[in-house]
Amino acid sequence: METDWDTAMDRIVARSRELLDRPGGWRRLGFHTSGQLFLEEYYTLAVIGKAGIGTPHMDGNTRLCTATAASALKASFGTDGQPGSYTDVDHCDALALWGHNVAETQVVLWERMLDRRRGPRPPAMIAVDPRVTPVAREADVHLAVRPGTNLALMSALIHRIVERGWHDPQYVAEHTVGFEELCRVVSGCPPERAARICDVPVARIEQAAEILGGCQGLLSTVLQGFYQSHQATASPCQVNNLHLLRGMLGRPGAGVLQMNGQPTAQNTRETGADGDLPGLRNWNNPVHIRELAELWNVEPSVIPHWAPPTHAMQIFRYAEQGSIQLLWISATNPAVSLPDLARIRRILSREGLFVVVQDLYLTETAELADVVLPAATWAEKLGTFTNADRTVHLSEKAVPPPGQARSDLDIFLDYARRMDFRDRDGKPLITWQDPESAFEAWKACSAGRPCDYTGITYDRLRGGSGIQWPCTPSAPGGTEAPTDAYPMLLTTGRTIHHFHTRTKTGRAPQLDGAAPDSWVEINPRDADTLGISEGDLILVESPRGALQARARLCPVRRGVVFVPFHYGYWDLAEGAPPRAANEVTATGWDPVSKQPLYKVTAVRLTRMAG
Repeated sequence: METDWDTAMDRIVARSRELLDRPGGWRRLGFHTSGQLFLEEYYTLAVIGKAGIGTPHMDGNTRLCTATAASALKASFGTDGQPGSYTDVDHCDALALWGHNVAETQVVLWERMLDRRRGPRPPAMIAVDPRVTPVAREADVHLAVRPGTNLALMSALIHRIVERGWHDPQYVAEHTVGFEELCRVVSGCPPERAARICDVPVARIEQAAEILGGCQGLLSTVLQGFYQSHQATASPCQVNNLHLLRGMLGRPGAGVLQMNGQPTAQNTRETGADGDLPGLRNWNNPVHIRELAELWNVEPSVIPHWAPPTHAMQIFRYAEQGSIQLLWISATNPAVSLPDLARIRRILSREGLFVVVQDLYLTETAELADVVLPAATWAEKLGTFTNADRTVHLSEKAVPPPGQARSDLDIFLDYARRMDFRDRDGKPLITWQDPESAFEAWKACSAGRPCDYTGITYDRLRGGSGIQWPCTPSAPGGTEAPTDAYPMLLTTGRTIHHFHTRTKTGRAPQLDGAAPDSWVEINPRDADTLGISEGDLILVESPRGALQARARLCPVRRGVVFVPFHYGYWDLAEGAPPRAANEVTATGWDPVSKQPLYKVTAVRLTRMAG
């Protein structure tokens, strides 16, 4: 039923206080956020959760797409934050895209790459993808690996580079540790063995190794084909190792971009609105805890640091088990985006779980909520966002939000005021009241950290094309294998016309008209074996569920099918057949990054109709 803001917020506050007044009440509240809010909003939410409530149960849908980027960067370099820049595209002589269909996931970046490829000194290009994407068609070497075998490929490439002496011994000696151990690990995986594991010609692995070993400036980009697959953290780490071996860091044209899948995913990680603490601090470092306690003027014991932060998949498990009793979901749609959707719908509908959703539309998740808060979208509010290459931008408010919608920052600030969160001196915990003052508070939190923003202001961000951090006043400037019952591997991904769960793009007539419904890509030879023709209605089944979609005969590798993950049910009539890719995906994740494994699901296909 419709209500007013006071009634809705009072209901949320009453339930929050009821839970917090119980022993261990902090563990009963959880937050699941997005990669689409502004930095100022994430930081405010992080302070509410980590200093006001003291809950470790805060993560977001960035866990689904780029948690592995953070894990790999921390493992290789000790901190999150990309050791590369988009300007490296303009200077490199080799581009390697590891599981990254940039033509459909970052279109502007792809155009920049094509500008180089059509220019006077085109860089060589390597693409790793089981599908024949626009990137694969453009590439000089396309490695159509079997899903789940990325690590074997990377180990073989490193094996060959070390064996041929194409690495930089001086750089390795001065800037790395563990070279001998790396050599030992890859020694058992020469290109010949990787070719059998990956099911690609050994000549193509050799050709890729020659490009990687002979180039003078290598730029690598990595995305979901690696992040959502088997050995998700280890494989991007091997990309990092490749650059370390060749000394391909810290100069124009030489860098790694462990990419993000959403526009503000980098901010989620920096500000602590996911499994990290604000300022890229470590929950297991007592110095970092003391720094935050002094900054926020709270007792260190309030800040959750007694165990690892709760990742998104575990948050939903706790909600399923009943230990989390209030779940606040902002700007994301887990009833379409998480694996095993039947289970997720059961959790969100569970008696005893109080669900708050703030979003632009009545999504599939909002339909299951107890309270729905209408939020403003990016063009209806003011704030900053940071690209994958650490470039900070200011997004000005273009139009007012419709009706009674409020910005996410206003919603979080309103909640904090009503909850009356206080520091240890009895003063308000959150002292800012608008985007710019929130940004200034964040700058104080970032001071001295790898993501130092202290030299950036709103005024400096106006009129330019962004500023990269760090920027200071002194320097401003489980795999799942096929079986007889489920003989094929399903991989999921994006299409250029839609974003995430189509909450916004599905309402744009041009985009919806270009890609109005889901589909199944299948190799023509597999289709012939199964009696499937172009356009046939296909039933895709896994042990968890099923979906229906029309067939597209495409040069995807044999034994693999592809389904876009964007499509849910908000625009379908009740009782429509299932079409969401995550009806069939498994509840499994990488043991390091905790990112779900969307790329390797065993399925079977059945033709339903012509």
